[in-house]
Amino acid sequence: MMQAVISAFFVAFFQAAGTAVICYFTVRHQVRYPKRRIICIILLLTVGYAAAFSILETTVFASLHDVLKMLLNLLFLLSSFLYMKHVVRDGWPRLVFLLFMAVNTFAVCQSVTFLLYYLLFPSWNSGPYIYEDILFFAAPIIVLTPCFLSIIKRLYSRLEEIEQSQLKNIFTVPLIFAVLFIMAVNLFPASLIGEASSNAVQIIITACAFITYSQMSHTVVNAANAAREREKFEQVNTQLELQAARMEEMSAHADELKRIRHDERQHLAALKGILVQGSMQEALSYLQEYEAKIQERIQPPLCEHFVVNALCQQYLTLSRQANIQTDIDIVLPACVGISNSDLSVLLGNLWENAIAAASFLAEEKRYIHLKIKKKSAEL
Repeated sequence: MMQAVISAFFVAFFQAAGTAVICYFTVRHQVRYPKRRIICIILLLTVGYAAAFSILETTVFASLHDVLKMLLNLLFLLSSFLYMKHVVRDGWPRLVFLLFMAVNTFAVCQSVTFLLYYLLFPSWNSGPYIYEDILFFAAPIIVLTPCFLSIIKRLYSRLEEIEQSQLKNIFTVPLIFAVLFIMAVNLFPASLIGEASSNAVQIIITACAFITYSQMSHTVVNAANAAREREKFEQVNTQLELQAARMEEMSAHADELKRIRHDERQHLAALKGILVQGSMQEALSYLQEYEAKIQERIQPPLCEHFVVNALCQQYLTLSRQANIQTDIDIVLPACVGISNSDLSVLLGNLWENAIAAASFLAEEKRYIHLKIKKKSAEL
């Protein structure tokens, strides 16, 4: 009896510890608490699971054994996930994915043990746990865990390159393989197809799982990179459109200056004639009228920053076409410490959202107020 309790305890301890080692060493660069404290909590969870497993294996009636064992494993997985979510600076989809990969590693190690039993010690496949089980269950974990840890870390690092919003359903793939593994154990037990065939099926399922994980992560990363390249292309395209609009604006400005210079002699002649007649007040009125016409014809820059000025001029025209009253107050130097692409995307989205929102209102209520200034290092 004591041999069964001790053996079951250490078998479960090594299995849980192997899972914990994979999870911890994969995400240890993201933990938010002292590592010593985290390791102590992991040890407590592992010892608690092993103690419950050993009691379950040696004292519970056979009719309840499988159900309670499944509940214990689910409770351990749920506790592990909740604790990881608490101590790791990462989102739940990646953490669930990691946990399932670690569980798949444990399943491979267990299948290897049962396959060795079939080949070397067939009688050990049934009956209570014995001391030899500690060695044969621990050996595959010790040997295979470093290999799987290296693979899992590479897969996880690939997924870290992807935004959280793109990974909401990624955990479904390892979940499907976990369900397949459970179905294989129950639908194709050793008593039906033989010990070697049953364990071979389980190993093949797990191997296919890791191959699928690798291909899936590679595909997801490529898709994310393609999306980023698309975004960069759109930003460059926006920059080119802004530059084209600015060139048109500068060309129109130059044409307007030519017309002003062409009319300058006529205005000077008219002003000279008024002054010769001694009508100072009329000359001042003429100058004020001339100045107002020039200001109407030449649009002054909104600020010194080229991109902000071109973008705001463009959207200001659109807002006026939509009959939206617009007030703009921009105080920006030529350089603000933010890339032009980021600034154009941010400001363009603000303008588009504001114009779209104002367009739904009655014309007399349409209003946009834009104020931009730089304060220290902040915009």
